[in-house]
Amino acid sequence: MQPGACRRHQRRSGRGRFGRSGDRRRERCGHRARDAADATTGPGTCTRTLSLGEAALKLSAADCDINQNVTRRKGVLTYGCGDGPAKAEIGTKIFKGSIAGDSVQLTLVDDFDYGACSFTSTETLTGSFAGGKLSYAYREAYQPSSPTTCGLPDCTATGTVNVTVGTEVKQ
Repeated sequence: MQPGACRRHQRRSGRGRFGRSGDRRRERCGHRARDAADATTGPGTCTRTLSLGEAALKLSAADCDINQNVTRRKGVLTYGCGDGPAKAEIGTKIFKGSIAGDSVQLTLVDDFDYGACSFTSTETLTGSFAGGKLSYAYREAYQPSSPTTCGLPDCTATGTVNVTVGTEVKQ
């Protein structure tokens, strides 16, 4: 297909990128909407190894015991060889998000039990690999089914995680 053919097709149709049948037009032009679940599709699949080191975290309360999955862990970042959706398998957990150049935003939502209480935690890693550190944010909340007598605080944490990134490998 000639460069610019998609744009010409959209102009002739009278509908822009967000037209009613825009997804079908993008598919005809060789493009397809992607999300974090299909980060391994696109113009090739790229991977990078991740080695997460120590995390310097500030907890919301001294008695918080958080469900963090990043300190001293290894993983693999997978993405569609360019800017767009990405996923990182870190230990046994899968963080989903996006990559743009050397910058990432990855999130893990995880359910866990602590004693008789059930929580949902959200961990987010953001930043540029170039600096060797990623920002880390953590928050948790009781699940609706959890007893109200738990007496435990909803904990949060912020900080940084040291990261070493391997060379991009195109598959």
